[in-house]
Amino acid sequence: TPGGAAIGNFQGAGAPGELISGLQNIIAWKLAASGVDPGKATLYTTNGNDKFAPGTQLWEPVVIGHRDTWFTDCPGDGLYGRLGEIAAPAAARVISSMPEPTPWWVPGVFQPAIATLDAFGGVHPAGSANGFHHTAYWPGWPIARAVKLKTAAGGYVLDGWGGIHSFGNAGGAGVLTAYWRGWDIARDIVLRPAGGGWVLDGWGTVHAFGGAPAINSGVYWYGWDIARSLVVFPSGLGGYVLDGWGGIHKFGNARAVGAHPIWPGWDIARSIVWRSDNRGGYLLDGYGGLYPFAGAPPMANVQYLGFDFAASVALNRGGNGGYVLDRFGGLYPFGNAPWVGVSQTWWGFSLGRGVATG
Repeated sequence: TPGGAAIGNFQGAGAPGELISGLQNIIAWKLAASGVDPGKATLYTTNGNDKFAPGTQLWEPVVIGHRDTWFTDCPGDGLYGRLGEIAAPAAARVISSMPEPTPWWVPGVFQPAIATLDAFGGVHPAGSANGFHHTAYWPGWPIARAVKLKTAAGGYVLDGWGGIHSFGNAGGAGVLTAYWRGWDIARDIVLRPAGGGWVLDGWGTVHAFGGAPAINSGVYWYGWDIARSLVVFPSGLGGYVLDGWGGIHKFGNARAVGAHPIWPGWDIARSIVWRSDNRGGYLLDGYGGLYPFAGAPPMANVQYLGFDFAASVALNRGGNGGYVLDRFGGLYPFGNAPWVGVSQTWWGFSLGRGVATG
């Protein structure tokens, strides 16, 4: 646990601005290197002292004062009362720093490889995934839209302009057939097993890249940014487009959607996913509800969040379980999926954008 020494007596006097700025700088530098968010709470286990018995566990903020763990007035009332003012800017800087593989992250065993995406383009390992090296990152600019894994060790991030950026061991995406510089209209990406894939724009058109065959989605909402998610079968011969009201529109050789919820006038539908065994798919709403369509069996152990907080969903191999990502970076397993560790969350910051399994 790193500590910082503030030289002076701040029990009755206020801390100078230079000291506050210096503490913000050193905390942001030290914790960013370890991927720790200064704005979060953490579980401390004490070795024992005059205040706490050995092994005592305490939930405390990451940034605390000496008095929180010992019988002392340190760091003085004038500085202790400003710890929140120190932690908040440091947290913002950690979140916007380049999210290269964190040295403390230990991948799980007997778990799926998972990647979560933040709004700035950071891709973070969860489950059994190792850290990912990035080729693109936009600190402070929430332009990242979707993430897909090509393998357990790499994949692609879609930005809002239609750019496709590799990470990990994934190679280039190939030639793009659409790009909207200065226009945030790209919404989802699907990878083709044979290479390349497709991008969905907000008006409902599907654009091939990397040599994938062209697709006509059969829907088009001119001037209306309402398309939200895309499923394309590996053959490229069919699939579905989701609109924000929950409408699921089939194209090509896709079978009938069947009964499922829709919310006319309410842009609350978030994502659709398709089972690898071809037994159907699932629709995620912003409250965490997960609804089968096209013949899929109902999914067990779904955790309903109760408010508009769900960001994305991904299925595990086989399709009998998966994960919902919330806006703060938390992962909720459903079906037969196990609980997994995550390398990064953004408590209090609505930055979660996408989740992918490999």
